[in-house]
Amino acid sequence: MKRQCDQKGSTLLIVLGVVAALAIMATALVTLTSNVMSNTATNRVNITAFNACESAIDTTMLQLGNSWPNTLAKKYQTWSLQTPTSPTPSPIPSFVSAMKSQNVEWPSPKPTALGPAINVWVGDSPQSLLGWDADGDGKLYVVSQACVGDRRTRVQVQVEMSQGGIDFPRGVDLWCGGNLWDNGTNYTDNNLKVSDVSLPRVKTATSGPNAIRAYIGGTLTLGSGTAAPDYDNLSDYPPVVTLPSSTEGGVSTWKSLESIFSTSLVQRCIAKAKADGTYYTTQPPVGSMSGFVVIDLSNGSPTYTVPANTKITITSTVTPVNSETVPGVLIVLGGPPGTVTPNLTCTMTGATTYYGVVYTTGNFQSSAAGTDPHIRGAVFVQGNVTFLGKDHFYYHDNCIQNLGLQFSLTCKQVEGTWREVKPLP
Repeated sequence: MKRQCDQKGSTLLIVLGVVAALAIMATALVTLTSNVMSNTATNRVNITAFNACESAIDTTMLQLGNSWPNTLAKKYQTWSLQTPTSPTPSPIPSFVSAMKSQNVEWPSPKPTALGPAINVWVGDSPQSLLGWDADGDGKLYVVSQACVGDRRTRVQVQVEMSQGGIDFPRGVDLWCGGNLWDNGTNYTDNNLKVSDVSLPRVKTATSGPNAIRAYIGGTLTLGSGTAAPDYDNLSDYPPVVTLPSSTEGGVSTWKSLESIFSTSLVQRCIAKAKADGTYYTTQPPVGSMSGFVVIDLSNGSPTYTVPANTKITITSTVTPVNSETVPGVLIVLGGPPGTVTPNLTCTMTGATTYYGVVYTTGNFQSSAAGTDPHIRGAVFVQGNVTFLGKDHFYYHDNCIQNLGLQFSLTCKQVEGTWREVKPLP
């Protein structure tokens, strides 16, 4: 074939140039895509570590709100979470369980080479993490570090206790869901007393919303041979006994236990006891009565059945237990709060004055020696109550009000103190 004179191969050069450009662009595109995917993965790990770090701080602040570590005995232990299946013992629930309960996938199933998945420290300063408010100024630093994959994040924030409190039920000396037996040396009108009442409560009121009441769901029985009323020179007054059938002006005056001492309030007390290290699933040691004490035989199980004739005896070698300004709570559970566990009987004994509130899902026996008040505060019993000895249940309004002040409503962040700092190696 005869070649045309104007064919010089320019088109081929153009095609080769275009192909080369496309090859370069394709290579660049693959490289760019690879880099973007890598950066995206790295960014996701960074975000996961940061979110885990901040979540740990939020969880710690919630725990501090339930129980501010104002004494060495309440020291906040370091939370070092190594694996989701075997977390180090901690004053807060497993962070992994909390995440799983919200259907959030745990980002680091095994400890990384950089350290624990999450660690939290608490102290008066980022440099002095003692675990408690040693200087008593109501402020602490919370420092959290999270390790996910090959990434670390560390955040510190200063928090402060927000004064406030929880309203404990006022105006109730006793709530008894079953029968009340007085087998002691005094009548019930001597054993159930009213003292130290703050307005608008009136200890001498015999009716109306400001009267101090004892709610008894069953029958009131005096033991055989009980002496005539003997007030032992006590000048205070008995509460108004209110039965399920009681009315005033045609209106029922009976109140359920849930409306007075709610299940949510019991749960708050349980959370505080766990934080304070005073949560027991068996008989506690002698002397373990001060502060917020919970004996939960069911260990939180909603289906646990208390064996027949289960007995818990509470005694102390010191008196008084707690005080008017710093009262306590004693809770004995044989099942979920609000349920009756008749196989359980809790006995408080000894020549001890107890300042605070007693709550149990079972039966309660009070056996005290001497003429001093045995319990100053209030008593809430799902089952039966039995008086033995020379007992006195004194409604003590100041104790009830001071109980709520031991809870801080919130542990809030001090404005302008949040910092993301260099992680520790």
